Amino acid sequence: MTAPVSALGEFWGNLSGHHVKHTSPSEKPHLEACGRALLGEFRERNADPDLLPPGFLPQHILNQDDYAALGRLILFMSLLPGVGFNFLLDSSRSDYQPYGALNLNIIVPNGFLGKHGESGDREIVLGLHLAIAERVSMGRSDAYVPILSQDVFFSTLYAPDAAQSSRLRGHGRASTVVLL
Repeated sequence: MTAPVSALGEFWGNLSGHHVKHTSPSEKPHLEACGRALLGEFRERNADPDLLPPGFLPQHILNQDDYAALGRLILFMSLLPGVGFNFLLDSSRSDYQPYGALNLNIIVPNGFLGKHGESGDREIVLGLHLAIAERVSMGRSDAYVPILSQDVFFSTLYAPDAAQSSRLRGHGRASTVVLL
């Protein structure tokens, strides 16, 4: 949590690729709104943002360091009680290596953004990669054997549109996690 912003890339699977893909004109304003809403939540908790390291509370996504810092901030805030984020375990498989076996998606709901005066048009999703899967041929089909990652790393950060959000929860591939 205390790494300098410039060193956050080592905690990502593919930071540059995700930064380019998810800072398009359709997603970037929502990511920046999330940063401002998180700052609002931070202040609402009577925390002094001036005491944090530079770049810890990104308000604009100007480069991949800012993008990575927003991911770290979402993770940090998700650990605090009463923030109201949601958690989904996603067991998707992908056409690329390594095969995604298990991700924990931290969802910043659009209601959280609206609560802090930001556009609540889209939710924000931060993915944490928990396991990969090794493909094992079983004759006519393949099985995927999960291998838990020794180090959890960030897998993505994006602002899905309504159709993407629906697919994220569809076809039985995601389960809601309730943290008590």
